[in-house]
Amino acid sequence: MVHWLQMVNSGEFQKFDFGATGNLKHYGTPTPPLCGAIDPPLLPLIQLSFDFHFTSYNISQFPKGMPVAFYIGGQDELADPTDVAELLSVFPSKPHVVSIATYSHLDFVWALDASKLVYADLINFFESIN
Repeated sequence: MVHWLQMVNSGEFQKFDFGATGNLKHYGTPTPPLCGAIDPPLLPLIQLSFDFHFTSYNISQFPKGMPVAFYIGGQDELADPTDVAELLSVFPSKPHVVSIATYSHLDFVWALDASKLVYADLINFFESIN
């Protein structure tokens, strides 16, 4: 949740900030490595009072043809449909997208039918890559 709040606070999709000491341990620098900014930001700019700093990923620079799968829940209150659509639009290649209308955020892990609706499809997706 902290990582999500970092992204909401910055309005960008970025790496986790462990603080200066933790960043030195994880990244070798006091701040997370810069990967480039997303223009426009993918997340709504909501001002929260968290003292975290982090960097962003430039999704539009993912290699063309890089396999990417998105699983979207129709009842997911943490993934706004507008934000999801914008995120999907910046990938250089068309991602594999599965939308499950009845799923909320944690159903992808905990739902009794996740093995059938999510995991089986994900395994097939990975097996279809080369």
